[in-house]
Amino acid sequence: MLLALIALACGTGESTAPTPVDSPAPASAAQAPTAAQEGSWWAWRDDQADAACMVSAAAPSSPSCDWPHTWPGPPHPTEAGFAGVQQSDGQHRPVRLLPGQAPVPIGPPADLVRAVRWSPSGDQLVWEAHKAGVSTVMIGDGTAEGATPLHPHPAGSFEPDLRADGAVVFASSRDGNAELYLASPDLVRLTNDPGDDQRPRFSPDGSRLAWLASRDGNTRVYRATSDGSAQVPVSPADLEALDFAWSPNSSYIAAVLRVPGQPAFLQIFSASNGSTRYVLRPPAHVTGVAWTPDSGQVLFSASTAHGSQLYTSRISGRDLAPAPLPAPAASTDP
Repeated sequence: MLLALIALACGTGESTAPTPVDSPAPASAAQAPTAAQEGSWWAWRDDQADAACMVSAAAPSSPSCDWPHTWPGPPHPTEAGFAGVQQSDGQHRPVRLLPGQAPVPIGPPADLVRAVRWSPSGDQLVWEAHKAGVSTVMIGDGTAEGATPLHPHPAGSFEPDLRADGAVVFASSRDGNAELYLASPDLVRLTNDPGDDQRPRFSPDGSRLAWLASRDGNTRVYRATSDGSAQVPVSPADLEALDFAWSPNSSYIAAVLRVPGQPAFLQIFSASNGSTRYVLRPPAHVTGVAWTPDSGQVLFSASTAHGSQLYTSRISGRDLAPAPLPAPAASTDP
């Protein structure tokens, strides 16, 4: 996954093409941002080396790729390092990646592990573990074996996220199609629609929820309060939503959107009323987005026939101010 940087304007704006980052291009994990400790560290996956890499933003030309068969995930909220997934002997397990250290196991192995997420305080994690063809949401305390399944079901549970109070939201097909459920600790169904509801994410302040909903013949970003009430679409009905990311201050939602059959672009919405704040149309297909910790910038990747390029932009007031980011760019989709 990749990142793009934008300081949001007060009004709607259409951008010119942003400035691409010219540094060498690694790839980062698809499910989470790649900046940690106020952006002082970056992590990504190098597919050619089959390894996770990390670099200090202070020395972006000196990355280390010391974690073979590993995929980096989200940064720890308060400390250095990242969550990740390491493959060994045909199994996956969640691990923590720290600068200059071997991966530290933070959960038991499974046939497949994905969607690792920290709690806002960093003292708990959730992830999706697959065994014998069934996906289960796991919650753990960051130790090698300190994990338990959360409301398992033969139909599977996937794409979890943690709120600061320990509540977990996830998607599951236990009632037919994919719907959203809240475990707090009892299980409550949040959505009920013939279309699939997937990829739920709490706002960082825990007050709201956003997700991708396939309703009315198209996939859109929806938002609601964190208990699932007041559900409303955010992205337009004529655009297909591919991805989204909350700003760390919970004020905005950055969404990757496209007209079917055309390159995707980036649109930023107000989380409170859904109004468009900014539209960015780079000269390529946007494939992923994330925010910097101060909510002032966004990093995004855009792919062409020649590969993937990391782009970064900055908005000052109402004006777009492109600026290269002093960190490696990504070579594959974020």
